[in-house]
Amino acid sequence: MKSGKIINTNIFFSLSAFISFLIFSLTGLYATVLLAINYHYSILGWIGFTCFFVGPLIFSSQWKKIFKRKAIVFLDEDFFGIQIFKNKSEVLEKEHKYYYSQIKSYKVGESSNDDSCVLSLIFKNGRKKVTFTFLKQKPENNIINSFVSKINKLNSINSEENKITIMPNLFATKKGTYFIIVLTIMLIGVIVLQIYTNPKTIPLTLLPGIILYVSIFSQRKKDIDQFTQMKN
Repeated sequence: MKSGKIINTNIFFSLSAFISFLIFSLTGLYATVLLAINYHYSILGWIGFTCFFVGPLIFSSQWKKIFKRKAIVFLDEDFFGIQIFKNKSEVLEKEHKYYYSQIKSYKVGESSNDDSCVLSLIFKNGRKKVTFTFLKQKPENNIINSFVSKINKLNSINSEENKITIMPNLFATKKGTYFIIVLTIMLIGVIVLQIYTNPKTIPLTLLPGIILYVSIFSQRKKDIDQFTQMKN
């Protein structure tokens, strides 16, 4: 993997980080809620929410370091390759090579909250989709822009049936709209239930709900704008 464009970057194992975050947050919140109920001290619920949900978000940069690896991306003439190195070392941990001729379509996305980006590859032979999250993107070496530029060049010389198409991310699709509608109904349902059972717990639902909504709608606008721009 030495020909073509080479980009030094950092890769983030987002799925592992998300699962770890859920286990940590839900376990901690569940424990503090049980204590709050047992001792009739509702402030413990707020302490649990702050420590186990807000805390990891505030210290997200430290959290990401656990799941971050140094990586080198290769945009070769014939394939897209990635070398991933072990944490804080130059020892090669994994190496991936994906030939453009095997790629059917792809999805790209840039976070509305930080400088990370996501690239997903969908293959022709039914092979499982692969997704990579890259951190600290620089304008001169932006992986998304470089990859899309490479694909566009290939598509300009390929036949219509061999062109690699770009696909929208979830929030830029109808499914994403339905997801937001269902989420809205569920949130309203939980709040109504709390009004009749325990009104004091409404802020515990409303605050994270608002935070989630702002994040989702911000990302939805980013996904739609980016897909429209790259498709054209």
